Amino acid sequence: TGRHFVSTPFNINSNVAGDIESHLDPFRTRNWYDTILVDVLDGEDTIPCLAPGGGLGYGLAWSDGRRNNQIHFAALGEYGRLTGWNQQLTFGDADHVYPRLAWGPYYYYMGQAYGLVYQRQDDENYQIYFQNVQGYWDWWYPFGFGRQVSNLEGGALTPDIAWSPHGYGVIWIGAEDSNLYFARVDNFGSTRTGQIAITTEGNVAAWRPSIAWNPVEGEFGIAFQATSPPGNNQDIYFMRVTPHGIPLGSPVRLTSDPQLQRHPDMAWADDGYGITWYDKRSGVDEVYFAYVDPMGTLMSGPTALTNHGTTGSGTNPQITYTSVSDEIDGALYRLSGWSAGSLMGSGEFGLVWRDQETDDADPRVQFLRLSRTE
Repeated sequence: TGRHFVSTPFNINSNVAGDIESHLDPFRTRNWYDTILVDVLDGEDTIPCLAPGGGLGYGLAWSDGRRNNQIHFAALGEYGRLTGWNQQLTFGDADHVYPRLAWGPYYYYMGQAYGLVYQRQDDENYQIYFQNVQGYWDWWYPFGFGRQVSNLEGGALTPDIAWSPHGYGVIWIGAEDSNLYFARVDNFGSTRTGQIAITTEGNVAAWRPSIAWNPVEGEFGIAFQATSPPGNNQDIYFMRVTPHGIPLGSPVRLTSDPQLQRHPDMAWADDGYGITWYDKRSGVDEVYFAYVDPMGTLMSGPTALTNHGTTGSGTNPQITYTSVSDEIDGALYRLSGWSAGSLMGSGEFGLVWRDQETDDADPRVQFLRLSRTE
């Protein structure tokens, strides 16, 4: 398979729902630039992770399965072209999978870097590791070695990471008890809080929770998939925690459809969170979107973003938010991606997902831009 970066296409994809009733509207696609090949891979089909990196473009991480699974990184410019070259970040006999990136604007040496977390498997032992990815002009490299963050006897799965002025917030799922765990990690990879169980009901589904930093309230927001009564239905929940991982109130249930709601991902957008997931309420898997305020109150949605009819699917969505600039402690950092001339309002969401037009079609990655309606 190949890992590609596709800039936004000028006709709306046929499988995007035609009438999206939301305070966020889809943009048309642009095809000013060709598809860019980043790297050619053999082995396991893993979903890459993309994160905006200040004014330097994007960081792309994935797990390459040609021998055992190792994490690779590439720096991409605004339109997807490599600005350096592919770097292997992990080594050894262990498998390294499920990478997640977060941009950190403050760093003790060069001033900025990516924080990377991933799941490492040594035989039957699964644990979460942190790695700093440092840049020097066009050269990106792992700074130091991977540092173990989790230490659960039954193993730890599917991490996510978000930057804050207090350090990186890292979350994961306990393989044995299915609870959600948190740790605050500094730029060196040292854990400052220990591992904290932030759910204790044993009902969190073991698949990719999502975390985002809320700079207005000074707290983290977390979206996760959990079991809801009656039966074993899976729904999307939202909760708030302090920078030290202390829960702020009880989790808020965002969905209530009897079909499974899976794989949430979220992004902070100045005054609330955009949350996306996929579920099968229409008979096939479709990508949904909702907007919630900082307390988790549903403001818009859930809204279907894809519409496949009776065949095909939209799954594994990931969302990010970008604006012309981002103010952190009084300093402005231009966010990469789209120039100010192509932005509406204060910013917009970028959304990618794994899409199959029909059940027997080859999977592809689709991209959609969502902007606030003026």
